[in-house]
Amino acid sequence: MRLLRRGSPVGLVAALIAALLALALPAAAPAGPVVVRAPLAAGYSDYLQQRAADPAAALGLTVEDLLGLGAIPSPVVAGGGPGLAAYAASTLPAVFDLRKEGTLPPVRNQRPYGTCWAFATMAALETALTPQSSLDFSEDNLVNYSGFGYDDPYNNGGAYTNSLAYLLRGAGPVLEAADVYPTPQLTLGATAVEAVQDVVLLPRFTEPGVTEAVKTLIMQTGAVATSFTWKSDPVCYDKEHASYYYSGFEAANHGVTIVGWDDAYPRENYLEGSQPQHDGAWIARNSWGPAWGEAGYFYVSYDDTMFGAEGNNMAFTRLAAPSAGTRVYGYDALGWVTSLGYASTNASSSGWMANEFRATRSERLAAVGFYRTAAAGSYTVYAGRSLARLRKVASGSIGVGGYFTVPIDKGMRLAKGQRFVVAVHLDTSGWSYPIPVQAPLAGYAQPKGVPGVSFISPDGRRWTDVAEVSPRSNVCLKAMTVR
Repeated sequence: MRLLRRGSPVGLVAALIAALLALALPAAAPAGPVVVRAPLAAGYSDYLQQRAADPAAALGLTVEDLLGLGAIPSPVVAGGGPGLAAYAASTLPAVFDLRKEGTLPPVRNQRPYGTCWAFATMAALETALTPQSSLDFSEDNLVNYSGFGYDDPYNNGGAYTNSLAYLLRGAGPVLEAADVYPTPQLTLGATAVEAVQDVVLLPRFTEPGVTEAVKTLIMQTGAVATSFTWKSDPVCYDKEHASYYYSGFEAANHGVTIVGWDDAYPRENYLEGSQPQHDGAWIARNSWGPAWGEAGYFYVSYDDTMFGAEGNNMAFTRLAAPSAGTRVYGYDALGWVTSLGYASTNASSSGWMANEFRATRSERLAAVGFYRTAAAGSYTVYAGRSLARLRKVASGSIGVGGYFTVPIDKGMRLAKGQRFVVAVHLDTSGWSYPIPVQAPLAGYAQPKGVPGVSFISPDGRRWTDVAEVSPRSNVCLKAMTVR
């Protein structure tokens, strides 16, 4: 075979023929939308690096006074947006303190275990019910029944997304009297006494509108659970004034609840030589017993670099009494672990998700529940006998991230054994991963997954089993039925 030299007549003819053939062929169809997965939250990535270097220190297990920490950042964080403005009161007082409102339960004590995340969760939940009731919820039940399969649930640490998985599947909260802390042995027979309907997850405090939204939620609904980086005193904590200020950037390791604020709290009340630049402090409730701090409370500077900085600052905004006639269908027992979206040339903030269920009795579809992965945007709910027979049953917009239950006024009737589908079209303006998904994540969650029942779509027409693009995964979408 004779090689053709560049520029030879034969080579030029061959190139011309190839060009003509290319012009004659039809243009390739543009690639369809591609499923993309959200990156891990920055705080969780930092935590993984710290855990690899020093597992005990990452969970706060080397604190000299063995107070107990235990918060870990979540792998997913609800984003912000302009909708946060709707959650902020037009005017806010310079000082507000739930302690003076007489609406706070007694300070609890987690010592010596790494269970602060469970105590902060239950404190926020308890204060959401006061002053109408004064229930004491079981942190122990949350620790032991979170469902994440940790070898040592008392010292593995946890994130608020762990708490939400437990609460939203109806496992809790149960009363403290039914499962006393600490009881390492599993307590059988305890049942939930409240049903969580809506939960707000606010982004990091440095984002626009978040500080005002946190203050408004404290006044209107109760304490807000947050996380921060605790460094053992006397590095950051002033015992005399029960004040705390940290200016570093290590991953958060402790969970507390915010019960108020004081815009004029003096910067001089912090440790000399380690004082913030500005006055002002959050009033935080700890879980180290009433003998610590100011009867269990302390003041955290507005300038603290990690207070609320991991996001998912959590408030419970709607609860309901459990009903024996209500049934919750879902495949996401471990809750929101990652987020998916679609991208072609540009990433899209729009996506669809659907779950297929079979009715276990004669009943009526009454509501759906789902996570909002970001603050801005809208939702439209559909229901039907199959993906091909969906009809619109609800729509609206929600100005914050979190989990929300949307009622359906005229839900379809379901016969026992009948298949039905619920679907939601989500738009999260400015955030390209609108679809919340339960998926395996090493060191965090290992769901078994249920294939063939959870679907995602870029347009509501072309549906894909989510397990095909993310093995052992299901979308985070629940259906509630009543008799």
